Amino acid sequence: MTHSAARNYQRLSVFISGPDLGFPYQKSPVTLRVSVPLWFLLPNLCPYLYIPMEITEKRLPVSVYAESTPNPATMRFVVGRPLVPEGRLMEFTSPEEAEAVSPLAAKVFNLPFVTGVFISGNFVTVTKNNSIDWDMVQGELREYIQEYLNTDGRVVLSDAPAQSLADANERAVSHAKPNSKDEEQIIAVLEEYVRPNVESDGGHIAFKSFKDGILAVSLRGSCSGCPSSMVTLKGGIENLMKQMVPGVREVVAEEL
Repeated sequence: MTHSAARNYQRLSVFISGPDLGFPYQKSPVTLRVSVPLWFLLPNLCPYLYIPMEITEKRLPVSVYAESTPNPATMRFVVGRPLVPEGRLMEFTSPEEAEAVSPLAAKVFNLPFVTGVFISGNFVTVTKNNSIDWDMVQGELREYIQEYLNTDGRVVLSDAPAQSLADANERAVSHAKPNSKDEEQIIAVLEEYVRPNVESDGGHIAFKSFKDGILAVSLRGSCSGCPSSMVTLKGGIENLMKQMVPGVREVVAEEL
């Protein structure tokens, strides 16, 4: 005997068929259709009845808004949910780099004016070339990213090669390992006072080295190539570091 069921609100229609249902003088297979309340059917027939059920995970729609950055070549797109785990950073400078790791970045690279994509936390920083102004594409790009996140939604491939992930993170650059108390203090100052402000502009800063009083940092995302980043570096970060870490004489940006 075989059983199947079709759900109809709170009642089930059960189709029972087979060559022998125990009816007197049965000469051919019989099919019965019985409509019963769901509350009655489940406790009585569940041990014998297979009820196919399709469970669909509902994904809440996300919104995206655009923010300008100090770098005229970049725009920061903020998403209403985290895109990557806390602490993960990814930077892509070509479609080939993105395709191996991030469908979201690869989607953005489909646009001909895009030259770079930086992903961290709940935002995407997009760098464009000089062929077009942000006023002409900002709204369309925001909707483009929002539509993708509400349909496909994948940010990082689940089977992305480990080396490609490592390369994407290395391009974004995390802090170099500290080798002294001064370097530990430098990283602590960057984390507490500098990084939140830099990330609010769609960028990222990381400690690279400290030698002979010269502190080298890396700038990524909207900070990379930004005309005002050197002003911020010298006028803000350098002065702060001189006050917080007495051994610092100068702060420089590492060459990309």
